[in-house]
Amino acid sequence: MVSDFAFNATTGIYEPLDSALNEISNVEYSEYMDLNATIPGAISLTSTLPGSPTLTADVTVLNSIGIEFYQKVGANYYLFSTGNALKIQNVF
Repeated sequence: MVSDFAFNATTGIYEPLDSALNEISNVEYSEYMDLNATIPGAISLTSTLPGSPTLTADVTVLNSIGIEFYQKVGANYYLFSTGNALKIQNVF
């Protein structure tokens, strides 16, 4: 969540209009998925902002989807350092 900003002539800087809601975030992860396996149906994740804040007209919520690629070695998963992706799915 990102607040709108406005210039404060007293301090000479731009400040968030709603500092309490600025930069609130949450990240959810799915289970590891094998790229060679068939995924049965849709994948659904639910993410809830901490504290269940009441949104105001001065904030924007950015809903993003990220994909990280891992390599499985034995029972362990290791994150690749390149090739990951992020998409901003929705803005409201």
